Amino acid sequence: MYYNKDLLLEVFYYNQIKLRIFNYVIKKMKIKMLDWANMDIDLISEENTSWKQMKCPWNEAEWVNIHKCAVKNTSICPYFGWINYLDTVECCYPEENKMLDEQ
Repeated sequence: MYYNKDLLLEVFYYNQIKLRIFNYVIKKMKIKMLDWANMDIDLISEENTSWKQMKCPWNEAEWVNIHKCAVKNTSICPYFGWINYLDTVECCYPEENKMLDEQ
């Protein structure tokens, strides 16, 4: 597979800046990062929400509404990246998250 080196560097630097801003906000707000939460995470809403919810790219690709990011006490999606402040899901689809295997 071919990767554009300049694009990868741009994404890397963008993520580094985003991480610095995130860490600054956490320090200012005195937010604690707690590891290993046991929770359900999905982008499947049974009813209308008061916010605009995006759809899971895996569900969209397969025209289904079954895949979830994390199911409490059961599983984590192979494409799940992490959760950012204010419930933003980072998703790796269509590439599997290799870091999940390391934990």
